[in-house]
Amino acid sequence: MKTKKMLLAFLSAALLVTAAGCQQSDDTKDTAEDKKTETTAAPTEEARLPADGTLAQDTADDGEVPPSDEKPSTAPDETVNAASDQEISSVPETSSEAEGSPDFTLASFSDAEEYQTGEEISFTAEDLSYLFTVTDASFTDQRDEHAASQPDSVVLITYEYTPVSGSALLVDDMSFQLFLEDGTACELYYFPDQQTPSLVSAPESCTAQIAYGVPEGTEEAILCYRDSSHEELPSVKIPLKFS
Repeated sequence: MKTKKMLLAFLSAALLVTAAGCQQSDDTKDTAEDKKTETTAAPTEEARLPADGTLAQDTADDGEVPPSDEKPSTAPDETVNAASDQEISSVPETSSEAEGSPDFTLASFSDAEEYQTGEEISFTAEDLSYLFTVTDASFTDQRDEHAASQPDSVVLITYEYTPVSGSALLVDDMSFQLFLEDGTACELYYFPDQQTPSLVSAPESCTAQIAYGVPEGTEEAILCYRDSSHEELPSVKIPLKFS
């Protein structure tokens, strides 16, 4: 009888030990699953690294976007304005003087020798010598209907030049300037039927014409001549009277 009681007590103890072992195994399993869940839900800093192994530089520690090293591009309006300024600065300046008009003043001819209409003048340079004569000066009614402006009156001056020796010669309007008595320079005027100068060699002669716009009522003027191709030659002036 005593032996039977001891056997029952031993079996009860064995059952208790087995139950305790099962409970511990279940607790261990639950703990392992909890750790696995935490690992999946919260990846480590290493798991968040990009493929190259470096931390992303998109934002700073405080969450603000860091400044970029790239310089901002020029705004379209600024680019257009800069181009416009360059175009404006590249526009060539224009002179208010008439085209072909020489830069003469009446004072610069104060020492020039004076000649008369129809009087032959002789010039001698290193490379040539020639004769020059103003043969006529009078008003004309001829006009250029396409001219930008029309003067009150037009004076037409006819001249002749003849090479005597040396190189060929061309005497054009760049060698002349017409002044009023008060020193005002008159502007050159052109019309289709004007006789134009040409390059000639001795013993040929050339007859050509130049025209100037003058104020209405002009009766006298001074024609100044300076050879633009041979500056060493003396200047001359020819008083003109118009009827």
